[in-house]
Amino acid sequence: MEEANELAAEIIESESDASDAAEEVEEINDEVQEDIKGINKSHDRKVAKISKKSVTAKLTNDIIMENVIDSVLDVARNGGSPDTMDEVIEEAGLPFPVKTPNKANESPNETMTRMVCRNGECVESVKNDPEFDTYLEGMIGGFGSMRKGTQGLLDFPENAPRPF
Repeated sequence: MEEANELAAEIIESESDASDAAEEVEEINDEVQEDIKGINKSHDRKVAKISKKSVTAKLTNDIIMENVIDSVLDVARNGGSPDTMDEVIEEAGLPFPVKTPNKANESPNETMTRMVCRNGECVESVKNDPEFDTYLEGMIGGFGSMRKGTQGLLDFPENAPRPF
């Protein structure tokens, strides 16, 4: 486009007859319009291809999600354990972590061990585990109830001064 503008400016400056200059500039503009049409067609084809890929990916993701949900529901309906649900989700090979129900009567150490086994020793990976927030909430909630005296460890009268 810049080249066409520069060429048109040169024609206007060098041509003594304004009508001749106008005709030559119009020819240049016609050529540029054809180039622009070609570029637009190519762009439109690329956009259409990307759109098709996007729709296909969404449909595929929806099908995978439905299959995983159906499998997990089947496990739940048949009295399966959270471990079995974990296996179903792991077998699906999802590209993101999925939070599953907490294990019944599992100690905090067992939960942390399971998260470390799943994510490796990397602290950042463990922190990004979808179960980590629930784990922390449970731990913090446990400390909060101990401080309030509900577990009898720090049982203070309601209005008594507290050492901390």
